[in-house]
Amino acid sequence: MSEQAQVKESVKSIKAERKRGLNVLSLAARVKILEDFVFRNTDISEED
Repeated sequence: MSEQAQVKESVKSIKAERKRGLNVLSLAARVKILEDFVFRNTDISEED
């Protein structure tokens, strides 16, 4: 499989995933943002 074909396949699957799992993805993104925020705040408080 050529690189271009692989890229097209992954784009296709990403679009399908996005359609199917939009709520899951946005939830996961929110959790990730929240985790990053918490970790950043704990790092700052530990350094003080």
